[in-house]
Amino acid sequence: MIKILLITQYYPSHRGGVEIAAYRTALNILMSELNRIRWIAIEGEELPEKKNHLKFTPIKMYNFIEKFLPFPYPIPAINSIKILKHEVINNELVHIHEFIYLSSLIAFFYAKRYKKKIIITQHIGLIPYKSIIIRNCLKLVNRLLGKYILQRADKVVFISDGVRKYFSNFCKSNNFLLQSNSVNTRQFIIYPETKRNYIEHEMKLKKYNSTILFVGRFTEKKGIPIIIELAKKFQSILWIFVGWGTIDPIQSGLNNILVYRDIENKKVRDFYNIADFLILPSYGEGFPLVIQEAFSCGLPVITTIDNTNGYLDANKYLIALDKDNFKKWVELFDKIDRKSFFYKYSKNDLRHFAIEHWSEEKNGAFYNHLIDELITLKNND
Repeated sequence: MIKILLITQYYPSHRGGVEIAAYRTALNILMSELNRIRWIAIEGEELPEKKNHLKFTPIKMYNFIEKFLPFPYPIPAINSIKILKHEVINNELVHIHEFIYLSSLIAFFYAKRYKKKIIITQHIGLIPYKSIIIRNCLKLVNRLLGKYILQRADKVVFISDGVRKYFSNFCKSNNFLLQSNSVNTRQFIIYPETKRNYIEHEMKLKKYNSTILFVGRFTEKKGIPIIIELAKKFQSILWIFVGWGTIDPIQSGLNNILVYRDIENKKVRDFYNIADFLILPSYGEGFPLVIQEAFSCGLPVITTIDNTNGYLDANKYLIALDKDNFKKWVELFDKIDRKSFFYKYSKNDLRHFAIEHWSEEKNGAFYNHLIDELITLKNND
């Protein structure tokens, strides 16, 4: 039996990509009956569905920093630090998602002190915040603290090519690996035409020249202002927003915008199936999960060149534009609006790619091989 301590800041109910990916990875790791996982994250959130050998230890953390900075950074309470120490001691391997958070750092240093094996899964590199001060501070943290942590972990798993290349520019380590997040291809499927028509009827959607879908947080970093500007220019296109966040697309007052909040994950596939394209003009991400989900449902993706660096093998299927060249976005959607834009692959091509590259089985086999290797080395020390 291998006891694993999993560290994230939140649980999947927070709806962040990192937490959702961490949950899927945990379930994939539990495909091996030898593994047991204890998951530590902030208290006060709805816990995931109970699974055999997956236990939860919510801890108290303070989240006041998000009021002053454009990102959440929970601070563990004193008693929570004691819990972290106790759990590190009582597990054989510590699996951390994102090194930069304080609970991750505390778990890392306790793991080093008590000679536990450490896997870090790194999702994000440098986020190009508009604030020069915040951007340079993050760059400094990555180059100093990040370099120190990542070079001393037993294994570092990067979820995208772009993030790996970013850290490899200033980190020297032979422990760096590449493994994308997984997607549940049994949940995210291509609907038959009759079911798609039924859902459109149930949603009472008006007929538009095209339907464009966004899934995720309604924030500037995700490119919401760009989508709203496009919706203003192309009012014969329906723009559907599924997610949550600080920007409310409804406030634009446009009749061709629909917003759906608090949609459970498995219901999102309905939207992937009724849309003609997924749009994601985001920046500063690794490789967003929504792209993988869209592929699994056979939905073509329009995104930024920045995101194409995440998984290079998928580039031949991604419709990529410079996020700062709004003219190009207008030109593309003018073609879509006139139905004069075509792509050379099918829905099934996208789904087959997702199954081949991002299956849960492949992800689980990768992590379980890594865990077995590290525990074997530990036992032989």
